[in-house]
Amino acid sequence: MLTPTLLTAALLSTSVAMHVASRAASAARRQTAWRSLAVAFTVQVVYLVWQLHDYVHAIHVYRPQASAWASVYVTLLAPITHTCSSACCSTPGSCCVSGRG
Repeated sequence: MLTPTLLTAALLSTSVAMHVASRAASAARRQTAWRSLAVAFTVQVVYLVWQLHDYVHAIHVYRPQASAWASVYVTLLAPITHTCSSACCSTPGSCCVSGRG
């Protein structure tokens, strides 16, 4: 439960960094502006990497074939997810969902 709060706080902190960068740019303090932009960019990249990690974990934990809830969850999370059953995907390159195979 703490992770979403920390991630939200991290994203909110980028607003402060962007404000500092804006003020520094207005005052012609290029070094401070670039450093603040770098901090905001770094925090946002870390956030994106964490979200991708969390997405991959969710796809592995909540298999769409397991239950209706898991199927809806994965569909809402990312509708372009590869969701073939093991019987369909036993042959490399085949996929029931896309109609190939």
